[in-house]
Amino acid sequence: MSVTAPTRQTTRRKRPNQPAEQSTRLASYTTPEGEREIISTPGANGSTLVIDRDRVRRSDERLIARIHPDEPAENAGVMCELYLAERPARRFCRPVTREDRDANAAPTPRRWTPGDAWTLVQESALRRTSHPGLP
Repeated sequence: MSVTAPTRQTTRRKRPNQPAEQSTRLASYTTPEGEREIISTPGANGSTLVIDRDRVRRSDERLIARIHPDEPAENAGVMCELYLAERPARRFCRPVTREDRDANAAPTPRRWTPGDAWTLVQESALRRTSHPGLP
């Protein structure tokens, strides 16, 4: 796997029947399945989502972290670096849901089983936690 240095590129892409997407590319890397990128993008209730996705198709989105509006914006970059520092088999994430992007969205049926989630705590240390809102 090759990893490129984090870049701060803002992209805006209009999809049919959807508002323009505003995101910042934090990093990109190559896997045997193809090229992927890690972006930060606005989420529900003022949060920032850190997402791993297919770079070419901009699909297969996986939520790495949700940064609360009270947290420093730099935490998105910290989560990106921590995610890439892990071996691929130890990278925990889940599919992005409508609720992640829009607080008013109808609930997404859960087709995944919740595992451990990574939570950023004081002084950029990581702590493994169970997400209380997951079934």
